[in-house]
This record gives sequence, structure tokens and C-alpha cells, in this order.
Amino acid sequence: MLDKPNSPASEPYRAIRTKISLIVKEKERPVIAVTSTFPNEGKTYNAINIASSYALIRRRTVLLDLDLRNSKMAETFNIQSDTGVVNYVIGKANLDDITVDTKHPDLKIIPSGPIPPHPGEMLSDKKIPELMEKLKKYYDVIIIDSPPIGYVADLFHIYDLIDANLFVIRHKFTHKLA
Repeated sequence: MLDKPNSPASEPYRAIRTKISLIVKEKERPVIAVTSTFPNEGKTYNAINIASSYALIRRRTVLLDLDLRNSKMAETFNIQSDTGVVNYVIGKANLDDITVDTKHPDLKIIPSGPIPPHPGEMLSDKKIPELMEKLKKYYDVIIIDSPPIGYVADLFHIYDLIDANLFVIRHKFTHKLA
């Protein structure tokens, strides 16, 4: 979306953004999680493009990487820092320390940080709701790149904090029962 906002590949993300707005219309600052069944189905790719679509309409957007087990966000954006959500939760960083600028002024990223010993339990920490409340003060939209729900139960730890959940299904990749 950010590199080629007028390309045909960008149009589906505008449509998704419009449909999301119908789902979360009563929420002033929606929190939207992007998940799938298993890894490599396109969660991060879709989360990035959905977040970018909001930034392109001048909505202050933060992309929060809560896939603490298998993060791809720092690699995708070529972020050199090893600081992120994990550092915030353990009290070794504040919000400014973990927030990373992108090439678009209305899109920020918060990477996951180092892989913790117990990722699921970390998402149950009281610092996660605190982080979400802080983010709602600064951003119009919070997009969460979450762990795959069919693989681990991590997303259930933060389910009460989410206003909408987008489930990614990858053509000819996602397993289905006959």
C-alpha cells in the first residue's frame, strides 16, 4: 500500500478498511487483530497493508507486533533494534523506546522485541492492557499482528482488548476439512 498506493493490488485493502469501519463503527479508536490458522498464511503482510491503508487516509495508525514467538515485523521493515513489546512488559523500555517511525508520518510500528521464555503468559501480563490504553491516547487505529490462533492460544489472552478480528485464509495453502 505505501509503495504503490494506486496499484490494483492496493484496492482490496481499501475495501477491507471500509468493511472494518462497518464492524467497528461505534468504536472511537478501534483495535483490530489480524490472525490465521497457521504460520505463513499472510498475517504480517495483510496487517501491514491494512495499517498502511489507514495511514493513507491520515488516520494515526500503529502496527503492534504481538506475535512474540515468530515475529516477522522487524525483518520486514528492516528494523535494526531488538527492543519492543517484550522490553516494555518486563519494564526495560517505555513507549517511546519501542515505537519505530516508518516512511509514512501517520504509521508507526511497535516490534515484538526479543523472544521471551513464555510468550503466552507474557500476553496475560497487566502491562499489555496498560500499553493498549496508552496507544489509544495517541493513535486513531491499532492494528495487531497476532500469533496464529490454530497454532497457539496466545490471542485468547488479549481477546477482551480487541474490537475486531480479521482471519487470513491463504488460497491453496490454508488447510480445510472436507
